[in-house]
Formats: sequence, structure tokens, C-alpha cells
Amino acid sequence: MSISKKNFDFSKYGLANFQKKIGVNFLRYVFSAINKENSTEERFFIELEFLNPHIKPNEVVLGFEPRVNVSSGDLQSALLGNIAQSDFKGEDIETPSYGVIRFGCLSGNHSVLCHYFPCNQAKISTKPTKIEIENTVFSDKSISGEISLSESEVAKHPELFSNSGKASWNLTYEIDASSIKGYNKKNEKWLPLGIVSSFYGLIKFNDVEYAVLPQKSKGYIERFYLKDLPSTWFHLSSCDFVSLISGKKLHNFGFSIQGIFNNKLSVICNLGDDSFAFSANKSDRKYTVVCDCSQTPENESEKESMLHWSISLSSNDLILDVDIFSNLKDLSNRSLELSEGNRALLNLVQSGYGTGEFKLYKKVKKSIEQIEYAKIESAFCEFGKREIQ
Repeated sequence: MSISKKNFDFSKYGLANFQKKIGVNFLRYVFSAINKENSTEERFFIELEFLNPHIKPNEVVLGFEPRVNVSSGDLQSALLGNIAQSDFKGEDIETPSYGVIRFGCLSGNHSVLCHYFPCNQAKISTKPTKIEIENTVFSDKSISGEISLSESEVAKHPELFSNSGKASWNLTYEIDASSIKGYNKKNEKWLPLGIVSSFYGLIKFNDVEYAVLPQKSKGYIERFYLKDLPSTWFHLSSCDFVSLISGKKLHNFGFSIQGIFNNKLSVICNLGDDSFAFSANKSDRKYTVVCDCSQTPENESEKESMLHWSISLSSNDLILDVDIFSNLKDLSNRSLELSEGNRALLNLVQSGYGTGEFKLYKKVKKSIEQIEYAKIESAFCEFGKREIQ
């Protein structure tokens, strides 16, 4: 049902056209790695984004450059006409146009390192697909690169939305289950390319080495290009399942839930040898879905409180309930610029350590039959809202 266990030919799904798309163009990899010093498991992500490349492809234009400071006296004089309007310079608000590579750690200090570049600096080839930006490479089989930012650089430039630190990575990957059913509108797509993915290699973050092992990587890959990010953002994904019916690890199980598109979520699930997909496309809306993201319990201490993501889906023949919880201490915040400019951003809260339950039922005449009841670990969770700064 539109879900494949074969690797994508990325060039067929717009990966080679990053520089030509209007709006936001995004490729993201999420995976686990083992700390070589203490053997703990940590979650990371790597992203490649092109934002409004058509505006100024040869420059890096940040929409959150420091504002021009205007004294209250100058402002009053301008309003009273004592200073000519032509002589009075207010703040300039730029529409963003740039490419950016991000390396994120979802544990500890929840760092995100960002490297910006002019969109035309990217060298893109196809068959096989490869994107090269300086010493960073994204291909249909591997990713490699490095980022380094000093504390002084970050302190001087808050508009970078970056932490200080350094990271390098050299990873190969294989996609075990993928889909093109995510969301498809004219000139807009969301593709959960790697619902279940395996990564292998080495990363180094702030002088600590991490081993990335296929059987423990719990990988996920997605790609989307949109005119702008949704004003309300809801994301859940995981491929770490244990059946609460049999007690066994469920191999090649994974799901991805994304939106909100057209006031609806898209829900994609791979269940071993079976699968199903519900898309928010207007032409494919024969299902109802309700979602929520809220703190529970309310008004309690931060140590006890959790953020709760939930969805309930019903179609003609299936019922799906997913509940994911994340401790507040495991949450991180970050901001993504929106393509509209005007100092608008998507304020995100996210976690790589969500846990919860997956319940799937089949409708049989007037009764329901349970298909699977599973525990979910290592869920990647996000919730965000549009804001103006």
C-alpha cells in the first residue's frame, strides 16, 4: 500500500531540485548512537534545508539579522515632522534566503549546531544523487560532514539560532521501509522516505565519539518541500516496538505521523509484512483523526510532569490509537524561520525519547478485533506553533 522496503531513487522525488523550489525544502535524518565513554544511548539528527533559494541564491540572507536601534527621541521627531521621512531610517526586515546544515543532539544540553551557506554553493548531481556543500555530502547511501562554532561567534550572532560546539559525522544508511504516500499537493510534498532505516558509522560531538550501529540506530528519514511550514506542527515517529501481546521485539515496524496539512494529519505505518497509509490530501480523506499535545499532569512539578502527544484515527476498517509521553527534562526548544519572512518563525518543542503505546484494531461488522498492542520507545516527537518576533 504505497510502502516499499527498497531504497528510493532520490532523484525521482525532487532531491535534485533543492535550489529551484520556492519556500522551504528539507531533508532530515534521525538516529541513535552509543557513547563510547559510558555506553549510553543518545539521539541525534542531521538536517539539510534550503529556504527561499530563488530570492538571493548567491547570498546568505537571514530574516533575523539584528534590528536597527532607533532612539525614542528620533522616533518622536520623525512623527512630529521635525525629521524628514526620507532622512529617517527604520529597521529593515529581510525575507530569508539561504541554505543551512544542522547537527542536533537531543540529549544532555540539547544542542543544535548550524552552518549557513548560499544556496548556489551546493553542488548537486544525479544518478546517483549527491549534494555537496564544502566538506559536507548527502547522498542516497551516506552522509558525512562537520560543523564548528565558537562561543564568541554564537554570542555575537543570535540570529543564527545555533549553539556553540563542534561535530563531525561519517555514516552510511539503508532504508528498510519507506513511503511516498505522506502528503502530495501541487508543488508540495512530505515523504517519509525512511520509516524504518538503519545507520552505521561514527560521529564525534564536542570531542566525544559515538558509534552508530545498524541494530541499535532506530533510524528515520524524511523529506518535504512546502511553500511554508504549517502554522501548527505535529510530528511523531518511531521504529522501536515491543509487542505487549507476545512480548517480542517487532522487527521492521515503524510509523510516521505528520501535519497539520489541510487541517488534518497524515499517518503512515509499516507493520512488518503489512502496512497502511492515510494522507491529508484532499482526494484521500476517508478517515477521521484527532490529535493533541498537552502537559500532564497540569500544575505539577517539572520533575513529575510530562508532555503527552496523542492521536486517534478511525477509517472504514481500522482504528488506531497512539499515545506518546516525554519527560519535560528530555524536551528541547528551537526555532525555524518561516519562508514568509516578516520575522515569523515556528517555535518547536521536541524530544527523541518518547515512550508510549500503539493500539491497532480492525473493524469486523459491529465489533472490533485487536491487531496489535505494542510498547513504543525512542519516539521522535515535535510540536510547534507559528510566532512573530
